[in-house]
Amino acid sequence: MTAVIFAGPSLPPDAGLPPGVRRLPPAGLGDVYRAATTEPCPRAIGLIDGYFEAVPAPRHKEILWALSQGIHVLGAASLGALRAAELAAYGMEPVGPIARAYIEGAFLGQPFGADDEVALLHGPAEIGYPALGEALVNMRATLAAAGERGVIAASTGKALVALAARRFFKQRDYPTLLADARAAGLPPDELDRLAGWLPKGRVDQKQADARELLARLAALQDAPPHVPCFSFEQTEDWLELVALAAPPASGPGTAAIEDQLRLDPPLRQALLTRALERLLLERETRRRGLAAGDAAALVSLYEPLLLRRLPELLAGDAEWLALRRVTAAAAAQLDAAADEAPSLADLGLTEAGLVAAHAAALGLPPGQDANAQALSLGFASADRYVAALLRQHLSRDRGAA
Repeated sequence: MTAVIFAGPSLPPDAGLPPGVRRLPPAGLGDVYRAATTEPCPRAIGLIDGYFEAVPAPRHKEILWALSQGIHVLGAASLGALRAAELAAYGMEPVGPIARAYIEGAFLGQPFGADDEVALLHGPAEIGYPALGEALVNMRATLAAAGERGVIAASTGKALVALAARRFFKQRDYPTLLADARAAGLPPDELDRLAGWLPKGRVDQKQADARELLARLAALQDAPPHVPCFSFEQTEDWLELVALAAPPASGPGTAAIEDQLRLDPPLRQALLTRALERLLLERETRRRGLAAGDAAALVSLYEPLLLRRLPELLAGDAEWLALRRVTAAAAAQLDAAADEAPSLADLGLTEAGLVAAHAAALGLPPGQDANAQALSLGFASADRYVAALLRQHLSRDRGAA
């Protein structure tokens, strides 16, 4: 099975990966979508770490899209735990105690749910994302372990958690916590024991959950594709995200093209109008579940509405005005000769000849009778089709005369 994980400080750089699993840096906006569209397409995606402050975080919609494509998506430890809790109802799999705590609203018996519980200040990728502080959820786990081992009293542990929670996530570390605790008047003998116990007693709950996700990926080696439980809607925001995540086009940059177009306002307006038409066509066909850009299918879908609104939508269009003139002239000629309307025989024509000539003009398959051709063109009956052909012939004949 091919799979990818997004991992940074929650998982050591030397952590072993199951066969077929590729490690990527923490996820930002669009990264889950890009991973899901990379060949070979992953069977599973494990979201552990992700950006959320200086870099926009991956959106829920890209995870939902991956799930809709039959990809298993798991979350644990950090941002992945948050997203898994938020999207568990849609099929994203929460892994580990942290993700479950976000779902249940409690961790080790205490209220839990703030986003910054898993936030961590860390160094750059080049040196392995070293932690420059401590995540609050790890502090909770560590202080609970200290209480279980008699290092501190349960009440002291709760007070320490409260002090840590008051700090901005970038200021959380054990030296700062111990200083805050002494200033708050917590029992000094317990704080001394905690300081001596911490180097070896520290619990890294985020790393434990990240490793649990790796084990879960290994267990999915032979799993069938994920079966989505929802219908994915391609919203405007989603289409914007797809465009943002697409690789940049080759050639001149957007800024250079914009400047060139500003030199020629008419060309700028014409190109932007054509681009808008294609953009709206592409988005509407996708929204309707049609092949992207399939104009014929979309026109067929909207045909009754379009026909009703042609006079409004095409007011001033030269081809539309010409069509109206021809149709009105043909109808007037037939009305004027209502009592002496010429037959096909009077005009030296046959139904088969009219149908064959029309098929040849449109490049349609030859040899179809009036009924079959009328049906293929959307006429209600062969009679209406032949009558329309006769009006067209008369308008052309009188126009030539």
